[in-house]
Amino acid sequence: MAELDRARALPLPPVLQFDVAMLTAREDLVLGRHDRGREAVNAALKLYPGARSARVLLSALLQSAGDR
Repeated sequence: MAELDRARALPLPPVLQFDVAMLTAREDLVLGRHDRGREAVNAALKLYPGARSARVLLSALLQSAGDR
Protein backbone atom coordinates (compact mmCIF):
# COMPACT_ATOMS: atom_id res chain seq x y z
CA MET A 1 0.00 0.00 0.00
CA ALA A 2 2.85 2.38 0.73
CA GLU A 3 4.05 2.07 -2.87
CA LEU A 4 0.60 2.97 -4.18
CA ASP A 5 0.43 5.95 -1.82
CA ARG A 6 3.79 7.16 -3.13
CA ALA A 7 2.69 6.62 -6.73
CA ARG A 8 -0.48 8.66 -6.14
CA ALA A 9 1.67 11.61 -5.06
CA LEU A 10 3.68 11.61 -8.31
CA PRO A 11 2.78 13.67 -11.39
CA LEU A 12 1.76 10.69 -13.53
CA PRO A 13 0.04 10.68 -16.92
CA PRO A 14 -3.70 9.96 -16.74
CA VAL A 15 -3.39 6.32 -17.83
CA LEU A 16 -1.00 5.59 -14.94
CA GLN A 17 -3.18 7.57 -12.51
CA PHE A 18 -6.03 5.32 -13.60
CA ASP A 19 -3.94 2.19 -12.99
CA VAL A 20 -2.88 3.39 -9.53
CA ALA A 21 -6.50 4.18 -8.63
CA MET A 22 -7.68 0.77 -9.82
CA LEU A 23 -4.93 -1.09 -7.96
CA THR A 24 -5.72 0.89 -4.82
CA ALA A 25 -9.43 0.11 -5.13
CA ARG A 26 -8.75 -3.59 -5.68
CA GLU A 27 -6.51 -3.73 -2.63
CA ASP A 28 -9.14 -1.91 -0.57
CA LEU A 29 -11.78 -4.39 -1.72
CA VAL A 30 -9.65 -7.30 -0.54
CA LEU A 31 -8.94 -5.58 2.78
CA GLY A 32 -12.59 -4.64 3.33
CA ARG A 33 -12.01 -0.87 3.11
CA HIS A 34 -15.07 -0.21 1.00
CA ASP A 35 -15.30 3.58 1.41
CA ARG A 36 -11.68 4.13 0.47
CA GLY A 37 -12.04 1.70 -2.42
CA ARG A 38 -15.07 3.59 -3.72
CA GLU A 39 -13.11 6.84 -3.58
CA ALA A 40 -10.33 5.26 -5.62
CA VAL A 41 -12.74 3.88 -8.22
CA ASN A 42 -14.48 7.24 -8.48
CA ALA A 43 -11.08 8.86 -9.11
CA ALA A 44 -10.49 6.34 -11.91
CA LEU A 45 -13.93 7.04 -13.36
CA LYS A 46 -13.24 10.78 -13.39
CA LEU A 47 -10.23 10.06 -15.60
CA TYR A 48 -12.01 7.56 -17.86
CA PRO A 49 -15.79 7.75 -17.36
CA GLY A 50 -16.53 4.92 -19.77
CA ALA A 51 -14.07 2.43 -18.27
CA ARG A 52 -15.89 -0.86 -17.88
CA SER A 53 -13.22 -2.26 -15.57
CA ALA A 54 -13.82 0.58 -13.10
CA ARG A 55 -17.59 0.02 -13.17
CA VAL A 56 -17.14 -3.71 -12.55
CA LEU A 57 -14.83 -3.00 -9.62
CA LEU A 58 -17.26 -0.43 -8.23
CA SER A 59 -20.01 -3.03 -8.43
CA ALA A 60 -17.83 -5.53 -6.55
CA LEU A 61 -17.09 -2.95 -3.86
CA LEU A 62 -20.78 -2.10 -3.45
CA GLN A 63 -21.77 -5.76 -3.32
CA SER A 64 -19.04 -6.57 -0.81
CA ALA A 65 -20.23 -3.71 1.39
CA GLY A 66 -23.79 -5.03 1.17
CA ASP A 67 -24.93 -2.06 -0.91
CA ARG A 68 -26.53 -3.42 -4.07
